[in-house]
Amino acid sequence: MLRSDFALTLTSERNRWVGYRDTFEVDSVPVRDRDERLQRLLSSGASGQAARIAEQNARFNLGDGLIARNINIPTFALEMMNPRIRDRFRVRHTGVDTFDGRSGWLIEFRERERPTVVRTPEGRDQASRVVALVDIQTGEVLRTVLTWERVDGMIAVYYGHAPGIPVPVPIRMAERYVTRTGALVGGEATYANFRQFETSARIIP
Repeated sequence: MLRSDFALTLTSERNRWVGYRDTFEVDSVPVRDRDERLQRLLSSGASGQAARIAEQNARFNLGDGLIARNINIPTFALEMMNPRIRDRFRVRHTGVDTFDGRSGWLIEFRERERPTVVRTPEGRDQASRVVALVDIQTGEVLRTVLTWERVDGMIAVYYGHAPGIPVPVPIRMAERYVTRTGALVGGEATYANFRQFETSARIIP
C-alpha cells in the first residue's frame, strides 16, 4: 500500500492543470520524511523540481516489475482533453450513462496523430483512448476511462466535490492491466484531505 501527497496546480504554460504525486510511505514504511515538499516546491514556483520528484515516484508503482508506467496520475486523462492537443484526437459522442445519480454524455477521444502522447518503454507509439462521462447540465467531468491500442488495461478515475474546493476533484482511481504472461496487475487509490494552497508576490522597486 502506498501513501502519497498529490498536488494539482495550474501552470502558466497554455493554462494547463498538471498533477504531481510524491510518495512518503510504502507498506507502512516511510520512504522519506513527510514534510509536504510538493506544496513547498509548487508554492515557490519550482514546478520543474516537483516534476522530477513525481517522475522518481514511478518506481513505487504496484507491479512496476511487471508493467512499467508513469502515467497513473488521476488527471492524466484530462490532459488528453485539453484544447491545446485536442486536434490530435477524433472526438465523438457515444451514448449516455449515470454516475452517483447524475446523468452524463459519454464522449470518446481517440488518438489519431503520430507520434503519440504516450510511448512504450522502447519509445514506440502507443495510441490512447479516453471515454469521459460529462455532466449534461454543468459540463463537469464525472469519470474518465483511459485505455490504449496495444495494452490490455485501463485507468478509471471518478470525480466528486470536496469541501472548500470550487471544482470537481479526483475521489478514486482504479487501474488494471494484464501482462503478456497473463499476470494481473491492479490497484485502487482514494483521495482525501483536500486543501487549497495559494502563493503571493510583491514588486520591490
